[in-house]
Amino acid sequence: MNYLRKNLFLIVSFIIFMILVVSAYYFFSQAKTFYTQVDNTGVEARNSSRRYEYSLKMYDKNGKSKVIKFTTSRLLREDAFLKVKYYNISGVNIWEELSFNELPSKVKRKYSS
Repeated sequence: MNYLRKNLFLIVSFIIFMILVVSAYYFFSQAKTFYTQVDNTGVEARNSSRRYEYSLKMYDKNGKSKVIKFTTSRLLREDAFLKVKYYNISGVNIWEELSFNELPSKVKRKYSS
């Protein structure tokens, strides 16, 4: 009976562990999309790595704001609109320039007021 109880405990522990691993992977690997307008006034140039550090207020598709920091290898075009992919662990990995008309309507309202 103890042998069965011990094996059952190991099996249940393993299942719980796998659920936690899969949940963590799902949570940390999902990209969130944000939109922002480039403002080069507060950009810091890192001389040692030749990267530019941005800290910009960004909006999700529902208009909820968040300040996100990221670096680029070049200075971004002033007042350009960006679509940014943000990951919980690695931060911003992908960004692309958009026109104002390509922004979600709730984000457009934030920049047109």
